[in-house]
Amino acid sequence: MDNETRVRTTKLYAEDRRVDARLSLRLVARLAHPLGNIFGHLENISSSGASFVTSTLDPVVPDGAEVVLILTSPPNAISEEVHCTARIVRAEDFVDEVSDLVTYAIAFDEALDLDVLTGVE
Repeated sequence: MDNETRVRTTKLYAEDRRVDARLSLRLVARLAHPLGNIFGHLENISSSGASFVTSTLDPVVPDGAEVVLILTSPPNAISEEVHCTARIVRAEDFVDEVSDLVTYAIAFDEALDLDVLTGVE
């Protein structure tokens, strides 16, 4: 494997467990949890969960931890900030020559109405 290839350093998941279709929305976001706030962005989101990416490597929020995902909505959205209670499904580390990242798979406690992010009422 060459140095330019991004490597997943945790175990691979053979099946796609997503229930709902995902929207590719790159939104500024943060995870609030008892250890503090972790700042990052969303790669994608559905009504039942999201993929949150951060360069904050420590602390790593453990699988199963309860968190609040706070999203900064795009300019045309109905709400400026959206708060979602959720839990961490898994965390995966990604390493390449440019950066070290942690991606969190997050499951929402209640379904999120994506219209509040897309500007549709």
